Amino acid sequence: MILLLSASMSTLEAVVLTSASAVAVDLIPSVRKKPTKPETQMLLTRLLCLVFVACSFIFATQNIPIIVSLMSFSWGVVSGCFIGPYIWGLFSKKITKAGAYAGILSGLLVVGIATLVITLNSSFAAAAKLSPEMGVSAMAVSFVIVPLVSAFTKNKDTERVDEIFACYNED
Repeated sequence: MILLLSASMSTLEAVVLTSASAVAVDLIPSVRKKPTKPETQMLLTRLLCLVFVACSFIFATQNIPIIVSLMSFSWGVVSGCFIGPYIWGLFSKKITKAGAYAGILSGLLVVGIATLVITLNSSFAAAAKLSPEMGVSAMAVSFVIVPLVSAFTKNKDTERVDEIFACYNED
């Protein structure tokens, strides 16, 4: 339980700090068009951290079903898009850029089309209940599409690929 709590806190901390600094340092100065003092940015970042943590607490304690559904869909899309290119890219020199993009697109399309079809035929609630299955399906499709498309496309920079994988050939 402590491991789960520490992982959750670590993730929350990273998201809160990133979000607060993105708003205080990047977004607000670009909208205002006036330079902001570093002290003001620091104060604003701290205040935004407090606001984001408070929002997270409210969302967590209110058990808002739409947030759970959106999280389920987002993890399905992310895992479906990236598991195929990531795993195949780690272990195979034959994977091409086109194969990786096809894996990303196929994962996105599986979840997107399945969500659309189920929502039109039934309801969004029915699609939300099936979002874990959609994510698993997207991962499977992505995992198959990446090497399939890579088999029919050519890698343009074979020297770079050989250089990257060279550390695995040394004895």
